Amino acid sequence: MGDPVEQWLEDCLTLPGKLQRALRLMAHLEQEVSRIETQFRVREKEYLGQLRQSHQQGTPWPAPKQDEEIGAIK
Repeated sequence: MGDPVEQWLEDCLTLPGKLQRALRLMAHLEQEVSRIETQFRVREKEYLGQLRQSHQQGTPWPAPKQDEEIGAIK
């Protein structure tokens, strides 16, 4: 095992780099979360629009095609 003072010094010198990498990773993850949330909202609006249209037309819901999609998601 190394000298505790040397270990402490090494930790102090590498901490800013580790912190900077962690902050960059967090920023990247926040961007991805935002992108996924936006994509989800768009798809949700599309789905609800299809549901309303289907309901107005008296079409059974979910349609056979959507049953397959729902099965694929599960």
